[in-house]
Amino acid sequence: MLASAESDLRALSAFYGFSRIGRVRVVLASSPAEFRGLTGTASGDVLAVADESSGRIIISPASWRGDPSRLGGVLTHELSHLVLGAKFRAAGADLPRWLDEGMAQYVAGDWEFDIDWAAQQGQIMEAAAASGRLVRIGQLDALFGGDRSDVQLAYAQSYSLVSHLASTYGQRNLRIFLDGAASPEATPGEGAARPGVTLDGAAHTAFGAGIAELEVAWREATESRSRWWDVLLEGSNFSVLLWSTLAALVIIGFVVVSLRKRRAYAGMEEGAETNGKHPVEEGGDGGGP
Repeated sequence: MLASAESDLRALSAFYGFSRIGRVRVVLASSPAEFRGLTGTASGDVLAVADESSGRIIISPASWRGDPSRLGGVLTHELSHLVLGAKFRAAGADLPRWLDEGMAQYVAGDWEFDIDWAAQQGQIMEAAAASGRLVRIGQLDALFGGDRSDVQLAYAQSYSLVSHLASTYGQRNLRIFLDGAASPEATPGEGAARPGVTLDGAAHTAFGAGIAELEVAWREATESRSRWWDVLLEGSNFSVLLWSTLAALVIIGFVVVSLRKRRAYAGMEEGAETNGKHPVEEGGDGGGP
């Protein structure tokens, strides 16, 4: 595990272009209670915490469940927080939460965390896009402080944004963007108090478009892949839809058959009554002295 962590740290330092990282200590909590005590978090969804001030990574036993092979993605994710956070902090620049989390997930490799909702991040994004719940980039950081569904969407959307930038413009331009955003004069946005390079300016330099334009392109690409029928036909959603439809058809069929039987029985009773009267009438017409 230590050899893997050291290798990942070297790779991330090269990727982010920042190597001034102090000693990193990895702590494997022996129980959820110890993890909560070390990190101060009460959420069962939190699998690890990177403490940038101490260079310590604390990992919950829920993230690896006794299998060291599960630690790879978690360690890479948390090491990314340490390296990228140190890069921005050294420059005195602000690191947006969405960019920090999006990059951590991107370098860790498509949500390797062993947690149900994380494994379903694609479905989260598709459902959000189909229902119009996608959040503006400027409002995304606030979503991390919301309820569980908000946090799920914040993580999924952050990863989606970074992945879109990397696949559309390439990793080289993505690193240029990070370098610009982490410049000593960088500010969070166009209206920031400090003069100098803005996050929007860094985007223009790296991608040839500002944050607003990039967001529009990302949103269009995401929504085009996430129409409501795609969400319904996706994986478990399709299974639920299929079985619900079959159940509805069975119920409808049962109702239709029941109605037909009732009508048939009613017709038989009417026929029996009519047939019972005919002989008497015939006898009365044809008989008698």
